[in-house]
Amino acid sequence: MSPNTFSACRGHFNMSIRTLPLSGLTVVALEQADHYGCVVLPTRIIKPRDKAKVEVAVQIVERFVLAKLRDQRFFSLAELNAAIRDCVATINAKVMKGFGQSRAELLETIDRPALGALPVTAYAYAEWKRARVAPDYHIEIGGHYYSVSSTLIRELVDARITGTTVEIFHKGCRIACHVFSAVKHRHTTIPSHMPSAHRRYAAWTPASLTQSLQNRTWSATSNSWSILRQSSSATGFSGRARTNSRPLSNARSVAYCCASNVTHWRSGRGVDAHRLRSAHLDSSANGLFPRPILRGTG
Repeated sequence: MSPNTFSACRGHFNMSIRTLPLSGLTVVALEQADHYGCVVLPTRIIKPRDKAKVEVAVQIVERFVLAKLRDQRFFSLAELNAAIRDCVATINAKVMKGFGQSRAELLETIDRPALGALPVTAYAYAEWKRARVAPDYHIEIGGHYYSVSSTLIRELVDARITGTTVEIFHKGCRIACHVFSAVKHRHTTIPSHMPSAHRRYAAWTPASLTQSLQNRTWSATSNSWSILRQSSSATGFSGRARTNSRPLSNARSVAYCCASNVTHWRSGRGVDAHRLRSAHLDSSANGLFPRPILRGTG
């Protein structure tokens, strides 16, 4: 019996079944059993006699439901379900040989008094995935990237995915919990997972960096400073643009900063070869200039 079939049976009888034979144990099946307080009785693969009662029940449904309805045509799912319910009611009301009672009577006299109450909350179906933490301390789930502690880079972790949350476990301990996101190629990052250097740079924005440059005069040489371009709030900054040995004015520094926030530098060597032209610098704009198109030499 599959986990989905188990959930359907539990909902149909509105009760908690205490024992259940399964032919293949999975994490999902064990979670369902634990949620409903059941005991799982594993069976061997390709050994139908280990679960004879289940196989006989399938045979009864094939004979008295599928065979009976095989020549009928239905034009809606509701119509088909109504016909199946009628067949099931007929099976349960039929008196069984050797018992002298029907299945419905045995359910009311033996099984129902021993049944436990259902949990207050319904079981939330979850899937599991094993992933390795990438160098940017994120794992990929459904095209979205979720963070874990940066100390776990290259480690294997297990993710439990539901329709609302993503829980991440390492060696049986939960290390992170995120809100599920269906947006692909984006990052969900918890600041405490980031290295200290990334946390310092995460607060940088083009506006704050420009304001900082406006409030001070920059004079830089080839070995004295570099500007890091922010690639994403999750992964910090990448790429850099170096100045030449000639000191830069405040206006030219601001322009370099703005350009570096939108341009990926493959190499800082080509910056000098593509100097900012004066046409891009407007001295009447309070030090803020249009961003020139700068490229490295590759």
